[in-house]
Amino acid sequence: MSRAIVATGATRDEPLARDQAFQQILGADGYAQYQRAQDPTYQALHLYKSAFQLSESDVSYLYDTYHAYGQDIQRFREKAQALAQVGYPVNWNDIQQDIRNFSTQDQQTVVNYLGEDRFAKLQQNGLLTFQN
Repeated sequence: MSRAIVATGATRDEPLARDQAFQQILGADGYAQYQRAQDPTYQALHLYKSAFQLSESDVSYLYDTYHAYGQDIQRFREKAQALAQVGYPVNWNDIQQDIRNFSTQDQQTVVNYLGEDRFAKLQQNGLLTFQN
């Protein structure tokens, strides 16, 4: 028996099994809503929505856009790392520049949606941070 199982009484697969059970019980949409409600970014946006004059649809749009942005950046980095690990030359300066360009584009999309004033307030208060 592994030390992890002895020490905690749990396996690494239990969170995955729990998530799969939740998804089966709640359905795909219900599980997505559950995950969203657990996310600190969503919680903060929802908590301060009236202070920043955000509607519920604004909160959903911002969360979905920002969450997708984070996932896209992570996948992009993981692909570059995978290529580097198998011996392909990767120009990390170009990768960082591509990420900055992508960030600028996503940020501009959100600015266009919210307007510069509301976007600036959200950024100043740390609710939305884009890598530049």
